Amino acid sequence: MPARLRQIVTAAAVYGVRCEEPSSGSHYKLYAADGKMYPVPAGNGYKTEIDDKYIKKMCRALGLVYEDLKKNL
Repeated sequence: MPARLRQIVTAAAVYGVRCEEPSSGSHYKLYAADGKMYPVPAGNGYKTEIDDKYIKKMCRALGLVYEDLKKNL
């Protein structure tokens, strides 16, 4: 089930992930504490529903455990 970007940012913040809004375009950048970055396509800003495939890729890229993140959504 897709989650809104706002929910993902809030849940990921628990793990030290911060979100940077785009200066142009629609890709929000999520940064892990170690500097790794994952761009999330979100054309409607924080209201955008992000598909699970992007959430899984984000978790892999930032070193998060998908199941733990989903519990916090």
